[in-house]
Amino acid sequence: MWDVIARVCSTDGNRDGGACVVLTTHSMEECEALCSRVGILVSGRLKCLGSVEHLKQKFGRGYTVDITLRALTSSSGTDVTELASVTDQVRAFLAAERSLSARRSSRASQRQRSSSSLQVNNVAKVTSANIQDLCTVLGAPERGARILDHSGTGWLLSSQLEAQGSISVDTFCSWWVSETHGEALQTFLQVKFPGSVLAEQQGEHFRFQVPKHRPESDAVLRPAEIFRALEQTRTNLNVDEYSLSETALEHIFNNMAAQQDEEKGVAHGMNIE
Repeated sequence: MWDVIARVCSTDGNRDGGACVVLTTHSMEECEALCSRVGILVSGRLKCLGSVEHLKQKFGRGYTVDITLRALTSSSGTDVTELASVTDQVRAFLAAERSLSARRSSRASQRQRSSSSLQVNNVAKVTSANIQDLCTVLGAPERGARILDHSGTGWLLSSQLEAQGSISVDTFCSWWVSETHGEALQTFLQVKFPGSVLAEQQGEHFRFQVPKHRPESDAVLRPAEIFRALEQTRTNLNVDEYSLSETALEHIFNNMAAQQDEEKGVAHGMNIE
């Protein structure tokens, strides 16, 4: 089909100098291959019109940087140390919470309290009742809010809370360390390259939009500078792999499509009973 459209549009073999073809598609790859001008419709309105290069220059967000962090593993001494530190803090919090609850509810013997503390250390759970206080004690109360609000990466634990009523200490601590690594990566890019924005995150995979120009001097930011910065801090940031590309037409289309209002109402000619 691409060959047919290209042949119809071509001036070769057409005495009238070629033909104009209006192509409707959601494939930006198809647009880049066939179209000399591209228009993007959002909610029935034409949001932009021009050549592919023009749209990239006007609506592109600079560079797209894809980074995948290394998954936590027991073979990494750093991961083991981080997990152990967080786990100790979580178990200490749960033990103190259980001990305080026991003192308030009864006058149990010292032996019973010791047994209770031992039980906490072995099978303690994180619940919706204590997770906000726990995150506050660990120094990041906003993470607790994300879990309780089912927002951002918090949904990973909130879904488990809903299904099982609690989260194991090991699961919570692994999530916590992963969140710390992700936030460290975001902070690094935003400080090193001001204006960088996290566009998407799925597990250990992050996609950032990095501007082509430095806001403080308007100097052009070259891809080599980004590669160099990531390579120099690769180990410290737990980076497994990364790639960089200029903003593609697909990204521009997706960004505009995300602004589309939800269609409401009834189509003309339809009867709804």
